This record gives sequence, structure tokens and C-alpha cells, in this order.
Amino acid sequence: MTLRSTIYSLLRRECNRIKRFTPYGLLLTVLPAISILFFATIFLNGIPNSLPIALLDQDNSTLSRTLQQMIDATPEVQILGSVSDLTTAQQLLRQGSVDAIVLIPPSFEHDIYTLSPTSVETYISGANILKNGLISKGLLTTATTFNAAISLQTLQGMGLSPQQAMAQVVPITIDKHTLFNPFTNYDYYLSPLFMPMMIIIFAMLATIFAIGSELRYATAKQWLSTARGSLPVALIGKLAPICIAMCVWGWVAFFTLFYIMDIPLRGSAWMLIVGGGVVVMAYMCLAICIISTTANMRLALSLGGGYTVMSFSLCGLTYPTMAMHSSIQILSKFFPFTYFAELVVEQAVRGTPTAYSLHLLGSMTLFVLPALCLLPRLRQVTTNRTFFGRE
Repeated sequence: MTLRSTIYSLLRRECNRIKRFTPYGLLLTVLPAISILFFATIFLNGIPNSLPIALLDQDNSTLSRTLQQMIDATPEVQILGSVSDLTTAQQLLRQGSVDAIVLIPPSFEHDIYTLSPTSVETYISGANILKNGLISKGLLTTATTFNAAISLQTLQGMGLSPQQAMAQVVPITIDKHTLFNPFTNYDYYLSPLFMPMMIIIFAMLATIFAIGSELRYATAKQWLSTARGSLPVALIGKLAPICIAMCVWGWVAFFTLFYIMDIPLRGSAWMLIVGGGVVVMAYMCLAICIISTTANMRLALSLGGGYTVMSFSLCGLTYPTMAMHSSIQILSKFFPFTYFAELVVEQAVRGTPTAYSLHLLGSMTLFVLPALCLLPRLRQVTTNRTFFGRE
């Protein structure tokens, strides 16, 4: 029996198992498709806007109504309605009906015209940091614009030309250039990593189930027998369908991101494709380590799922790794997704030259080594009946 026919027999056996075990088949087909569709739509708007706020106008003057109109025209916020008193506004804020309160004080217009100091109070919920930042930015921009308009009007009334008045109001201007993602679009930043993250989770769970079910249902010896006793050949025949399926879904995800959703791709598409394949294989090898060590499918699925979810928390996407505790920074290096996330940012967002990202592929490849070291342990658990039938 040739090696080719042996691998063919293993592939046919594994495909039959995929058909027989519904969760196994779902991990390779339906669930990746649903996750890609889900993350293709969740950030469709790109930037959160029209966040609801309540406004309490205690002045009801021409200037206060002008300020109200300017606030309502700000993209980040939308005035849900005017309230009659602060107690009602606070109740709406506590209920979550609004995310902020804007209070225009009495004599607002009078104080401005008499050059007396005045202020507009804002109460912003800090329960959601993203909303807090967007509302603060929108209200601050509106207040700055309103103040500048009042100052310009006052200075021009004193006889200054518009150019002279502008120089007095804004003596220093900042020429700001936001690189790579000038629209601060969350879809451009998050989706290219959310989609691969889900595929990696499915690759981890499918690999653990593929090997763990051989132990759970005491068919491991039959599996090795089909491979003529060669564990490496047995692993190739078992894991090839998973690897192919996950890589194909990775290509579908990248095609969806950069060609259907039209997310900018500034670097090498081939680098991302190769990196996606390497990170899938890295997590599949780590799945081999987990099931070899525990020899328990249920426990291995729990550990594998927890490990992959932690990968996203430690990759530095939502909270910078450099700001984490030094011990957590070291821990993040033990997750292949950390290097893959950096690869995606470099190639998709920043357009880094390919040569500068090759070390990231090398770092992900190193995660194959622990699986090679644990092959003797895997042979032990697949040939010893004491490891069979565990819950």
C-alpha cells in the first residue's frame, strides 16, 4: 500500500467522520460563513454617530437656540429632546435613554454680550468609553466653533478686519494629517482581525474535536491502523481537511474585506494570505498540544476555546500591549495571534514593505515546535486504552 493510497484512505475516513458528526461539519462549513457575514455587517456604518443626548435650555435666548442647533448638527450626537428640569434629565441618563446631558444656564446670552464669564455644563456617561470619547469630542468641537464665532463677531465690531479677527481668535493652527485611517473608521480597523479570529477559533476547536473524538469513542487504534501505524501520516490525513477548509474560509474573509466591503489594502495581499495559512496551522499545532496533554476532549475544547479568546485580548488591538503590565506583555508573546495582528496592521493598514514583516511569519512558525515535541505523548494516548472513553 503506497503512501498516496494511505493518505487517500485517511482523507476518505475523515470526510466520513465530518459527515457523521454534525458539530464537526458545522465548524468547517456553516459557522465560518455565519461569522464572516456577521462581521461584514456589524461595523457597516464605520463610525458610531447620532448618539442620543438631552438638552436643558434655561435661557431660551437667540444665542442658546443657536448653540442648540449647532449641537444637533454635530454628527456624533443627536438631541433626543429638550427637558424641563435637571432631575428629569438625570433620570433619563440613569435609565440609559440618553448618553449625555447639556445644560445651558440662565443669563447665557446676557453674560456673553456683557463679556461676563459663562459656561455650558455637560454630564456624560462614562459607562461606555467609546461613546464618552465621541460625545466629548463632538461637544468640544461645537463649543470651540461657537466661541470662535462670538469672538470674531466681537472683534469685527471693534473695527478689525475678518483676517485680523481670525488671527486674534486662532493665533496658532494645527495642520493635522491622520495617516492610514483618516476617517477613524472602525470597520477598517476591527473587521480585518475579527473575521480571522473567528476562523482561528473554529480551526482550534475542529482540530481538538477531530483528535479528541478518536479518544472519546475509542477509535484511535483504527485511525492509526489506517495510517499503517505512522502517527505523522495519520495527522496529515486527519488535519488536511481542516487546514484546507480554514484556509479557504480565510481567503473568503479577505476577499470579502478588501473587494466586497472595499476596505483599503495598502500592503501585500499575498503576505496576508500566507500569514493567514501560517496562523491557522500554528493554532492547529497548539490544539494538538492541548489534546495530547489532557487526553480529554471536553477539557481540551474548554482550554482551546479559552486560549484563542485570550489571544484577541492580548494582541493589543483594543488596548495597546505597550500599556499593559510587563508580565502581560511577555504573556502576549505566547499567542500566535499577537504576531498575526501586527502583520495585518502592517500590511492592510500601514502598507509596510514585505521584508519588514517576514519576522512575524517566522515567529508564528515557531509554534509548530511544541506539537512536534509532544508527538510521543500523542502516540501514547492514542495507543493506550486507559485514555479511551473519557468524558
